[in-house]
Amino acid sequence: PRYLTNSGVGDMIGKYTALADWRIANAVTGETVCRRIYGIMEEAVARIWAHAREIREGAPETYADVTYGLLMSGLAIQMLGTSRPASGGEHHISHLIEMEPAGLGVHSEALHGEKVGVGTILASGEYHRLAEIRDPAAEVLPYRPIDQTALRDFFGPDLYPVARRENEQECLAAVTEEALVRAWPQIREIVAGIPAAEEIQGLLEALGARHTLEEIGVPEEKRPVLLDCSPLVRNRLTLMRMRRMIRQPGRESA
Repeated sequence: PRYLTNSGVGDMIGKYTALADWRIANAVTGETVCRRIYGIMEEAVARIWAHAREIREGAPETYADVTYGLLMSGLAIQMLGTSRPASGGEHHISHLIEMEPAGLGVHSEALHGEKVGVGTILASGEYHRLAEIRDPAAEVLPYRPIDQTALRDFFGPDLYPVARRENEQECLAAVTEEALVRAWPQIREIVAGIPAAEEIQGLLEALGARHTLEEIGVPEEKRPVLLDCSPLVRNRLTLMRMRRMIRQPGRESA
């Protein structure tokens, strides 16, 4: 069915930001990137990006591309032993919505891939906004540990123990101001390879897929909360998590 295929496309398009997050973590902390696995996912998402609009015409080879990409995504996860090749800041937005923490106050009936597609639009827009910073020296802040009281209040009593364990040894603590500033030119170059949020939204809209927060049952005013809190669902270094060390408009830190 078309809506399931569109959900698969949304999940696969999310590999653009997931792969970017992997390379960014490598640039900042030296996290290992397996070039073979990276290449498999890069090729799979590129095929879908190039031909996804042909789904409207019912082209069998395009459906095959989506199926192939999703299968290779699972195999890549098995090969590496973690979901790093397939899941980054965009997936964490989807997972946060699915967890329904008390502080978000949202219930969404949208499919996982639909939420990932919208999450990719949000992540791409924010990453490109951050990449507009040319000289980060004045914008980078010292690392600050997660406020446990705020974490408890946001996730609520049922989810807080899981959130606390996930962030006990937070990966962001390994990032220094110097390392972030030094890696910034490379980060900007990596982000430049992510399709713009408007391009991703245009593709999903052309397919008749859900492409806005409202369409997946999330009020638009929840966008800042999703950007701030989604990294907390998984202790994985992403540019979305690094936002806490970058000065945000109107506040000293996220």
